Amino acid sequence: MESGAGERGSNTHVEIATAARGGRMATTAEARAAIAWLRAAERLATVVGIEYIVSLTDPSTGELLTEGTADVIMQSLDTTSITAIDWKTGRRENVARANDNLQLAAYAIGAAMSAGASRADWKIVFLDGDTVEVDPSAVYDKAEWWPWTDRIRAIQAKAPIAHPGPHCGSCYSRQVCPS
Repeated sequence: MESGAGERGSNTHVEIATAARGGRMATTAEARAAIAWLRAAERLATVVGIEYIVSLTDPSTGELLTEGTADVIMQSLDTTSITAIDWKTGRRENVARANDNLQLAAYAIGAAMSAGASRADWKIVFLDGDTVEVDPSAVYDKAEWWPWTDRIRAIQAKAPIAHPGPHCGSCYSRQVCPS
């Protein structure tokens, strides 16, 4: 069972995806703000996918490093750059900043590799009512991707360590957490 905040975030993601795909109109302030932000961003980039499944493989071995679902993947109009977007409706202190977010890095780099793009970046877009705040990462050229993939590979080699605390109530992993 999801907490109120987790359920709200999940519902907002569904509403954004539905509205972005041309389904029913967004009704919540967060979803309307996300759609407005996305439409403005489309002046500079094309939406490749909403709730887009991305795989990141090691180009030298073909080994699958990770895969998951990115909230949004966009490609620059000149097709040289990919951006992964992650919508957030929860508390900012529970979220790694974009520059430290390995999950988003994996989505952006995996999508960039798949699209043949030479640059990747990722953004966390915080939605608070009708307010949008963006925490962008730097833009990374292809040669700068490998330290990120090395970090992802290193994380996968380690067993997860739970750190119980007050943040557990809103953690999306709490249902499978060993603690």
